[in-house]
Amino acid sequence: MKTKNLIFSGIVLLAAACTPAQPHIFKSSWQAPELPDYTRNPRNNITGSAFLLTRGGDAKTCAGSPVFLMPNIPKTAYEKELDSLSSRVREVTDIDPAFVAYKEKIRKLATEVSKSTKCNVDGKFNFKDVPAGDWVVETEVSWTVPTYSSWSKTWKQEKQGGAVYETLSIPDAAIGETFEVTVSSM
Repeated sequence: MKTKNLIFSGIVLLAAACTPAQPHIFKSSWQAPELPDYTRNPRNNITGSAFLLTRGGDAKTCAGSPVFLMPNIPKTAYEKELDSLSSRVREVTDIDPAFVAYKEKIRKLATEVSKSTKCNVDGKFNFKDVPAGDWVVETEVSWTVPTYSSWSKTWKQEKQGGAVYETLSIPDAAIGETFEVTVSSM
């Protein structure tokens, strides 16, 4: 009897695995928000620095690392739901084509208005001619520390730190102003 139940259970599981996946019904409907205008008042400046503290309390900077300034466009409820699905489902097939077109507009906007520079030796950077809008400043602060492996009886360099970013908003009324940002959040 146990063998028959085990065989029947195996057949049921196999049949369930062969059943095609049902399409996901989105809880959020797609409604394209208006993209911000990143051409307003492009005469502002952003100056800043980036650093992290080591476990020992030493400050490490972004010296020599590239710094990126990108538009900060918040995710919609539809996009958040899609992100949560992507981590659980192998393939999502019912994505709204208007959403795909919107994401392409964001990619194009980001390509047009993003800027990059390098941190100087003191970990400072500057962006000129920045328009009003919401922005993300991102760079990398990393360093290496010697670590000893008792298992392999060897020393190696271990990388610590990583990508850091900070957000900031430049108001529409700002013209020719300088905004200071400190980037130290991982």
